[in-house]
Amino acid sequence: MLNKGLFLACALALLSACDSSYTDKPAPATAPTTQATVTDTKPKPAVDLAALSKRYADRELTVIDVSEIQVDGASTLSVSFSVPLDPEQKFDEKLHLVDSKSGKVDGAWELSDNLMELRLRHLEPQRKLVLTVDAGLLAVNKAKLAAEYISRLETRDLQASVGFASRGSLLPTRLAEGLPVIALNVDKVDVEFFRIKSDSMPNFLAQWDGASSLSSYSSEELLPMADLVYSGRFDLKPARNTRETLLLPIAGIKPLQ
Repeated sequence: MLNKGLFLACALALLSACDSSYTDKPAPATAPTTQATVTDTKPKPAVDLAALSKRYADRELTVIDVSEIQVDGASTLSVSFSVPLDPEQKFDEKLHLVDSKSGKVDGAWELSDNLMELRLRHLEPQRKLVLTVDAGLLAVNKAKLAAEYISRLETRDLQASVGFASRGSLLPTRLAEGLPVIALNVDKVDVEFFRIKSDSMPNFLAQWDGASSLSSYSSEELLPMADLVYSGRFDLKPARNTRETLLLPIAGIKPLQ
């Protein structure tokens, strides 16, 4: 169980991942802020294919790296090439990813802005994968991959986790957007909110000040200074195998106002 403290106005919140045995209807978590969405939808700059073709004239097309990386919090297969690829071809017909347990891995190949990297997101953890790149894959300089390329790799282990997006900073009583948490493969979360007792406030602040986080031990010391005012379960449902920041909708909860 993951326990962390959060000071909300005069409330201390404790958070933990939970199972499906809870019967009350959870409150859904909201998506990240609108500003982040707007940033993600900016149009990509145009690529001068003719200039790229000239720059890489007579360069042989080869696969130079296959590795697992993180893209926007998601485990992603990255395949890098020596020459920018022709963006007009169908990459799913040239690249094939197979899971040793479940067979073909579904997903869409994404071409990077510089046209030199293909990515496939949302890899399952701890899986043995085989990537095959067919001969004939085309580059912008009309070079083709001379021979079939095969690579084997095992994806990293991703432990399910959930936690506050900060150490539990002082926050305003009214949160217009919600309480941010970071979740990875956790569908629901239990949160308990504690209000610090007035006579315990100086001692609480003395222990809280300068702490980078609250351990289980320090939480046990601080909880006697507080009263439980609200507990609830919230739906998270982040994208699978993706570390996401989500907002718990607490603005309308009367005990926290």
